[in-house]
This record gives sequence, structure tokens and C-alpha cells, in this order.
Amino acid sequence: MGLSSAFLNLRTFELLYEYFPDDFAFISGISVISMPIGEALAPALTERILTAYGLHWAVLINGALFLNMFPIGISLKTKSPSKGYEEPTTKSAEEESLLPRSGDHNGFVRNGSLRRGRSSSHGQSNHRSRSSSAEENAGYSLSSALTAVSKFTHLDVLAKEPIFTAFLLPSVSLTYLTICGWTFFVVVYALSEGIEISRGAFLLPAGALGGFLSSCIFCCILCWRESWCPYLYLGSLLLAAFGFFIQVLNSSYIYLLVTSFIIGFGLCGGNVTSEAMIAWLVEPENVPDACNPFLFVIGLAYLFSGYMTGFVQDRTHSTKKVFILLGSVLLAASLLGGVAVVIGRKKRTARQNQMRVS
Repeated sequence: MGLSSAFLNLRTFELLYEYFPDDFAFISGISVISMPIGEALAPALTERILTAYGLHWAVLINGALFLNMFPIGISLKTKSPSKGYEEPTTKSAEEESLLPRSGDHNGFVRNGSLRRGRSSSHGQSNHRSRSSSAEENAGYSLSSALTAVSKFTHLDVLAKEPIFTAFLLPSVSLTYLTICGWTFFVVVYALSEGIEISRGAFLLPAGALGGFLSSCIFCCILCWRESWCPYLYLGSLLLAAFGFFIQVLNSSYIYLLVTSFIIGFGLCGGNVTSEAMIAWLVEPENVPDACNPFLFVIGLAYLFSGYMTGFVQDRTHSTKKVFILLGSVLLAASLLGGVAVVIGRKKRTARQNQMRVS
């Protein structure tokens, strides 16, 4: 399932940008607008199916729920390139020198004496030419392998987009690490504060409701003001970090519902605008390649989130400290994102001024 989800997310990102390059911020937000509701309903729905039909049918029914993506996936195809005129390729001077000239046989000149004179020197330099060609072939094979790996992983975009690499990618990874950690421990935190599990289970739907609301609001804003994307991203992260810090101040049930709503609002707002941040910060020709490392760091964040939060919980035996840690991590993500926004804004302004002058 993880491998299938990786291919699905990667291809969906590329296709959305290919079909809607000018409205990518709005379209990418629409594509994840219902994700909070699905994440909140899936555990309860799976538990009901598991109780009623058992493990075998629960797995089959959950798998059947994903079949709706099959016809959608068939309908989403890459745009066919237009058939245009291809310029004839011209051979370089080096390639021309390797070709036999007219009237020559095997690349030698007509003069037989010159051909005989060269044949003696060919025998002496044959061993050296073979060893040098072997070294050249080894170097070419290594270069070809590195080129193939670079094309497959799109790691060259990390060097082409230093701001994206140094600031936005760490910010996104920390954001998703916080999202996953909060999902793991929000109910555990309620239980540690003496709230029954039947009531504590509603903290996650409260956060999902706030996330759905923020997704709807941000999609409407991005439809009309796409340039507000970086500010929505930073505001969402700061709001969620604020929610983490104030959630540990009180343990009443209503208070936890409100703070969970605030945290969900901020986290899902960052989720909706994170993909749009790539299109805002990265050069247009590098956006499809940038989605590969973008999704890779998200996967790493999901992988290490449970280990990090679980380690803190086991060492401190305090869920409050876990939430303080998550708030601190999200604050660091907002700071990194802020640096990316400031530098990216200056870069875009300089580019617009250059275009006006030219």
C-alpha cells in the first residue's frame, strides 16, 4: 500500500501541475480538501466493519473503497505532445572527423605510401589505445549510471533550487512530522488527563472539522489571491504551534475540543498550502522534478514521527511534554518557512524588475 500510494501521489502532483499550471495553488488545495474528514471517519468506520464482519471482510471492504480511484486514474492522462517540425540534427566537428572521407577505404587516404607508413605506427600504439579506451569506457559507464540515478530521483533539482532545498523541504518535513505525531497522541493525551476514551475519541474529529474548514477557506482565498499562498502557509503553522502550547494549560474536555479544533485548522491549512508553496518558490520548469524530493521528505517525516514522539513519551512519561515538543518542532518549521518566503519574495521581485527593464 505504501508503494502504491507513493506512485499515486507522485503522478497526481505532476498531472495537476501539467493540466493547471496557472491555477495550481487552488487545484492542489481542492485535491486534499476532504482529506481531514476521511482521516477522521476512517478509524471509526473500520472499527464498525471489523466488529460486524471480521478482519477478512474489513480488509476487503477497505480495499474496495479505493476502487473509485481506478476510473479516475484512467481518465487522467499526460497531455500528448503536439507534433511539430523537428530540426535536422547536425554532426559536430569531432563526429565529422571520425567519418571516412569519399574515396577512402576504412578511413585511410588514397596515397598507398601514407597508408603503409601509418600501419606501422598503428601496431605500436595499439596497446595504449586499448587501455585508454577501456578507461574511457569505465568512466563513461560510471557517468551514465550517475546520470540515470539523477534522472530517476530528480536529485539535480536540489542543486538547481537551493532555497527550496535548504529551507522549504526541512519546513515541510517538520510540518508533516508534527501532523503525524499529533494524530498518534491526541487521544492518548486525553486519556492521560483523565478523560474517558469514548469522549477523548472526539478530539480527532474536532481537529478534522477545523482542518476541513481551513481547507475550504484557503481554497476560496487561493482561487482569487494565489499570491497569498506563502502567508497562509506561515500563518497556519504559527496558529497550530500556538494551539499546541496552549493545549497543555488546561485539561477540561471543552477546552481540549477547542484547542484540537485550532490545531487541526492550522495543520490542515499548512497541508493545503504546502504543495502550492513549491509552485510559488521553484522555477516553473523545475516544479515537476521538485515533487519527488518533496514527497520523499514527507515519507521520512511519517516514518520517524512515531519513533520520535514515542521515545519522548517513554523517557518522560508525560504526554504534555510530547505536545510541547510538537509545538516547538512546528515553530521551527514556521521559522524555516519564513526564511524561504523572505528570500523567495526578494527573488521574485528581482525577476519582475528584470523583466520590466528588458
